[in-house]
Amino acid sequence: MRIGICTFHYAHNYGAMLQAYALKTFLEGQDHDVVMVDDRKNNLTSWNPKPISFLPIKSFLLYPKYLVKWYLPEYLTKRKKEKNFELFLKKYLKNEAFNEKENVKLDAIIYGSDQIWSKFHYGYDEIFFGVQNSNTDRRIAFAASMGMIDIADEEDEKFIREALARFSAISVREKELQEELARRGLVSHVEVKIMPDPTFLLDKSSWIALNPQRIVKEPYLLFYDFQLDKKTTVIARYIAKEKGLRLIRLTDGVVSVEKNKNYFVTAGPLEFVSLFYYADFVVSSSFHGTAFSIINGKQFYVRQNWNMGRVKTLLESFGLNNRFLKDVEQVDLNDIIDYQKVNLIIQRKREEQVSFLREALFG
Repeated sequence: MRIGICTFHYAHNYGAMLQAYALKTFLEGQDHDVVMVDDRKNNLTSWNPKPISFLPIKSFLLYPKYLVKWYLPEYLTKRKKEKNFELFLKKYLKNEAFNEKENVKLDAIIYGSDQIWSKFHYGYDEIFFGVQNSNTDRRIAFAASMGMIDIADEEDEKFIREALARFSAISVREKELQEELARRGLVSHVEVKIMPDPTFLLDKSSWIALNPQRIVKEPYLLFYDFQLDKKTTVIARYIAKEKGLRLIRLTDGVVSVEKNKNYFVTAGPLEFVSLFYYADFVVSSSFHGTAFSIINGKQFYVRQNWNMGRVKTLLESFGLNNRFLKDVEQVDLNDIIDYQKVNLIIQRKREEQVSFLREALFG
């Protein structure tokens, strides 16, 4: 079959790009011809520095100092990170990408995963709800996410109900979204199922087959915290100290940490895969940080302040609810995850994913 994938494959975000890679790689492994539906949102692809006139400098005489010490280093850092993402996109996700408005007939289009149905960032996008796409008669939502659920009024309900009626199969990533669609009666023609993130379609060996180099030679704790929370930092530092591990922080960061070898602020998707694969322990506030910890069989803890539904659904799916912490007092380093049990669940969930996709494509 010729299958299109409509998702944030272009976004300069680790999870967004890697979940797209996982779905594409799996489908190609099933002998499908796969193309990416190339509809981009500029705010997800690049960082644009503010014009010099908008810099928070009161005196014009301070501009040169600010430019040399902060502005230029930040600019160069961001551009280096963008380059790493664009190289991955070009090598692994760019084949035959086309805009959905082009007259290219597909046997099916799979929408998702990631927060393609989010209203929070940019409003409901008709592209990701299959409204504008006339390239196929078979639309499939695979582990689609809304992130923070925001269905404000009857107009929102009408849009979602009519849009999802076009789908021949629907699965979502969060239990909260499944329950909300049911509570509001927005889907009646198919059963809305919960599916793990597409990254689980590939096992640990498949991810390391990307062949990323080991970056940190000594044992380390990987700290991936995009919510920038002090309590999560305390947890990471405590565990690293107790276990005698070097603390490595993966972050968007700030210029002042660029010279600190314990911070990774320009890492692309390949570096992300490497850092998780070789980590000796992980502390994260990220959904995909949690997912890659599980895929790689890592001991880990996760803490979040907001948008917790998707992580909690993920942990519940694998019987790992106790890995979600509120504070450092809950850390128990004697509580070891039994990955013999977890891997059996992963295998079962992967079989459910494969079965869903097979039925959605050929049923």
